[in-house]
Amino acid sequence: MENISYVLDPTDPAAQPVGRLLRKARERQKVTQTEIALIAGLSQRAVSEIETGRVEPHVATVLRILAALGGRMIIEVPDDDG
Repeated sequence: MENISYVLDPTDPAAQPVGRLLRKARERQKVTQTEIALIAGLSQRAVSEIETGRVEPHVATVLRILAALGGRMIIEVPDDDG
């Protein structure tokens, strides 16, 4: 499986909401919202609301969805010394 990276940069006005990125990742794997919801322990409605941007998910929820997709989250913080 090919690795795909999505960057959430809050300073970038063109940055996509996390729900849209999760939907892209799910669709690339050709799995349904219901399948992801079952694996992640969420309702299909919750997945839908996250993907459409009606709800901003908690980080723990994003991690559960990523785990269901076989993905991971990397957080980078700039070094103040640089």
